[in-house]
Amino acid sequence: MKSDKSIYNNTKAAINRLQPKETDWKFTKLNNEDPEKIKTDFDLFKKEIPIIEIADKNSKTIITTRRIIEVNNSIKRTVKFQDIVRYDFGNFKGEIENPELKKFRTIDYKNRNETFQIETGKAAIVIMTTLNTIKNLTKPPAPNNGSPQITGS
Repeated sequence: MKSDKSIYNNTKAAINRLQPKETDWKFTKLNNEDPEKIKTDFDLFKKEIPIIEIADKNSKTIITTRRIIEVNNSIKRTVKFQDIVRYDFGNFKGEIENPELKKFRTIDYKNRNETFQIETGKAAIVIMTTLNTIKNLTKPPAPNNGSPQITGS
């Protein structure tokens, strides 16, 4: 698996290619807070790096280099990117100029799912790009099924 710093740099590059304007976002921000405060609030792993935060008055979600974590009324839910098989964003498209918070689902390899918040409108593409980039970078290696390897001569 890639290092947290490598995942962070690749994800930030993918976000920057979108040329986002954070001033267009209501609930979402690229994480620029003190990493130590976030590590304490969300109980992050030692080298885990927060990338995006989505928050309202009742809940706060962060997307890190390893997981999606949401705290809602003191209840914490988390899912590791390496366990995610797919996302279900549903019909989240609201008015682009009037963003709101909706839910999206993660589905893991055991068909379990968790829901997390996503901001509609202009922030949605940045959030979805972040989720897909990290998921692809943290994909576990394909299992070796014992088949002989074909090599060139």
